[in-house]
Amino acid sequence: MKDLSIAASAAEEFEHAAEERRRQGAELLTLPSGLTVLARRPKALVLLRLTGQCVEGNLPGQAGELLAEARLVVALVQETVVEPRIGTGEGELHPDWIADRDLYFLVRYAGGQDVSNG
Repeated sequence: MKDLSIAASAAEEFEHAAEERRRQGAELLTLPSGLTVLARRPKALVLLRLTGQCVEGNLPGQAGELLAEARLVVALVQETVVEPRIGTGEGELHPDWIADRDLYFLVRYAGGQDVSNG
């Protein structure tokens, strides 16, 4: 019979471990606006997953393409920026608050481009 006296890990422990993994390899980036974020480059498989999720189920035509592109940009920035958290919840940085120039900078960074010159 197994010893059940050892307690299972709490959800907060999983959350903490996930956050630690998320911070691995993160670096402080100065955006073109002069604001800074803690960011990391997503793995290639994550980029492929995000692309597939954002294109799936879109409207036909140009409107669908624009919607897919917008979803991809937001998902990519959420995956890339470690701090502050990007989202629409309390205490999170709403994607609409990020200047276009900063968004494109973050997308280039996430894609592996050299962004040292802005």
